[in-house]
Amino acid sequence: MKTKITILVMYFSVALLNAQDFSTKFYLTDKHGTKDSLVLGYSSTASFGLDTQYGEVGYTTPVNSNKFGASIIINGSNKVLSQIIYNKEINSFSKKQIVPLQETAYIEQNAIGIMVPIDSLPITVSWDKSQFADTQRNYSLITDWKLGGWFDAGDGNTSFLGNLKDINSVQVKDRIANYLFSDGTNQYPMYIFYIAFANSKTMINGVNVANAGKPISVYPSVTNSYVYIRNNTANRIIKTKILSLSGKLIETIEDNQTSIELSKYPNGIYLLGIETSENISYFKIIKK
Repeated sequence: MKTKITILVMYFSVALLNAQDFSTKFYLTDKHGTKDSLVLGYSSTASFGLDTQYGEVGYTTPVNSNKFGASIIINGSNKVLSQIIYNKEINSFSKKQIVPLQETAYIEQNAIGIMVPIDSLPITVSWDKSQFADTQRNYSLITDWKLGGWFDAGDGNTSFLGNLKDINSVQVKDRIANYLFSDGTNQYPMYIFYIAFANSKTMINGVNVANAGKPISVYPSVTNSYVYIRNNTANRIIKTKILSLSGKLIETIEDNQTSIELSKYPNGIYLLGIETSENISYFKIIKK
């Protein structure tokens, strides 16, 4: 009997460990119809570097850096990827990347950078959306927002592309190159966009960190009805804007309200832009 119990414990332990592992393919097609694919995923035992046990193979030059071919950026550490990009420290690439799913940090720290030659745009990226219905990854997204300020800022050159559970494909449109890859005397203008795995815990942590120490705060970060605004400044709130995750204006509230009702809106992720005479602060809210 003791042997049977031990075997059962081992079986369920292995099953639980495997439940924390996930990988899936993303398919890319450039403007000429040339196709490529990448494998992305996460595991409790993965790192941000090259993990040979998962079949990750590194190389120093982006595949087809002067013609279409997608490359995954490997940063080799758990530093925010923006630090790597801004400091020009990209030094390895792969066609497969399995990462740890960090639940104690911003969602952008789970971001996997995808690099393509600028001349290949626009490209279509597609995937199996049913893979992202699971609660472990149902807030996963694809975007070409600049790292280092997700949910707080955007500009005309970047955009939120979609939640992976809601759609099967997106188009990364013509953009200005945001990275210049140097290979000896040759330089190739490249474009980097991101896929990030996330769940509600990751998103909530992002909200909590973002709100920490701010003179204006919003709570709760997850709600099915009201959110409340705490104003610790001497400045009156002029207006509050409710925006979609892509930055589309949904509603403007033109007075000094300290509570906002969200029950009339569909479940999803929203931004609240709270404007005072001095500045405007953005807060991420999950309506469930």
